[in-house]
Order: sequence, then C-alpha cells, then structure tokens
Amino acid sequence: MSKDSMSSSSSSRSASRMGGVGESLYSPEQIRIPNELPQLLKKYTKDAIRTQPKDILQWSAAYFRALANGEEPPVKNRLELFDESSGLTFEILKALHHQLSSKTEVTIEEIQHKWENFGLKEEKLNKLLNLGRFPKEPSFSVNWLKFVALGCGELGSTIKEIMTLFSKIVTKKPPEEIPEIPFSTFSLIYQFITKLKEDIPEGHINSVINFLSIQAEKQDGMINPQNYLLSDCPSLDYVLL
Repeated sequence: MSKDSMSSSSSSRSASRMGGVGESLYSPEQIRIPNELPQLLKKYTKDAIRTQPKDILQWSAAYFRALANGEEPPVKNRLELFDESSGLTFEILKALHHQLSSKTEVTIEEIQHKWENFGLKEEKLNKLLNLGRFPKEPSFSVNWLKFVALGCGELGSTIKEIMTLFSKIVTKKPPEEIPEIPFSTFSLIYQFITKLKEDIPEGHINSVINFLSIQAEKQDGMINPQNYLLSDCPSLDYVLL
C-alpha cells in the first residue's frame, strides 16, 4: 500500500471516530437554543431549591408534567429548613392547597398523587384519612377544605392553633396582612374539627359559632384569628388529639 493510500485510510478512520465522514461539526453559532429554555431552567432551579424535594427525579417529572398540562406545579412558596423526618410542613400543605384549591371536592386518588410528588409517606396520609373518617377508595371524593384542616391538625394541637393555621393557608390576603376567611368557611371547618373530638359539649360549639357570627357581621362576613383572642370569645383551646 502506498504512503498516500495509508494516509488517506488513517484520515478516514480519524474522521469516523470524530462523527463519521460527511457529518458536520457544529459551531456554537449554528446551535439554536429555544428562547424559553434559559428562563425555564432558571425558574425550575429556583423552585427546586425552595421546595427541597426528597426525590428530585420524581419531583422533576411531576413539575414538568404539571407545566405541560397547564396545572400548578408542586412548589413551596418559601424555603423551609430541611429536615429528613419532618414530613408534612406548613409550606407543603400550602402548596398542596395552591394546587387543588380550585376544586370543592377532590378524589383520594388525586390527593395521593399530589402527596407523593412531595415525597410524603403514605402512612401519614392514611392517618389523616382515618382521623377524618374518610374511606380510602381512590374514587371517593372528600371536601378539600376539610382535608386541609386535617393537615393543620398535624401541625397544631389545639382547635385555636388549627383554625389559625387553616386561615393562613386558605386566606386570599397577602402573607403580610392578617389572614381572614368567610364566616361560612370558618363555621364549616370548626364544626367538622370539633366533631372529631367527642368531648366538646355541643353547647360550647354553638356558643363559639354564635359569638363569631356577631363578629363577622361587623367585618363584612369575614373572620380572622384575632377574633379568637377576644376576652369574651368562648375558648378554642381544646386539644384535638
């Protein structure tokens, strides 16, 4: 074989190793980056840091699936100190509400799906469903606000703490303002929570409802946690569990 032939053969092998004869080697100027990509990745990174997902791959799949479907992604509003054993937190519960608050009734299957996206344990979900006396059938629908209240029961111990947390999660007010909710919502959730604790006298429950209904009349039908602190307000300090 001549030297020219050997040289040509060697060049061909080198070209093959670099991507094949005839294949183009693209310069940075030839590569088109989608206009949305930098901003999308920047927002994704910020959301991941703020949410601190336990399983980044599972969370990422849920995140981009939600965006593709035009849904709210599983993202916390604020960063919380990372704790491997913390489980359900205020910000996670708030994020779940943000995802599902457009619905009055939500199926157990929907809750399970959103729950898993935050890496929460199934045992904790089952505990809440048992506390609320809800069946665990995937197709069964529960009142979403009642489920949020059950979640608040994991974060607070007294009825007052639970209702205060609930108000902070479902209020339409910005975080820096006093949270308020319609009296009708307060009444629904307060009676639901107190019925889970059988030793609260019916007369006491009615006294709280009657007192706060008068306060709501003075506040355009709204109730806020400061109303619970009034000296003549019947006590909300019963411990749920």
